[in-house]
Amino acid sequence: MNLPTNLDALSPDELRTLAAQLMAQVGEKDRELRYRQAKIDQLTHELAIHKRWKFGKRSEQLTSEQASLLDEAIDADLEAIETELEALLPWVAPIGCLQAHCAPVNARLPS
Repeated sequence: MNLPTNLDALSPDELRTLAAQLMAQVGEKDRELRYRQAKIDQLTHELAIHKRWKFGKRSEQLTSEQASLLDEAIDADLEAIETELEALLPWVAPIGCLQAHCAPVNARLPS
């Protein structure tokens, strides 16, 4: 959406139209944000369940082959969930990016 450079030059009807468009845009962004947060909450819950299955004590005893197959399936599920969570959280900057923007410490300061 292109916003006019001078809002004082707009008529009252044009201002109302602009306000309605901006309100619709905010509502759309809000709906998208709520959807993404619900998806993140769902995946976080699912991740916790899978971790409980993987690391929790089980009352039944599995053969080593069964345990290996179960671990492989759980690992694949965990990776898929983590990948999907990373895709939903593009605004989180990796630590390396944050450290690259840090200013060097002033040499005049005592160490």
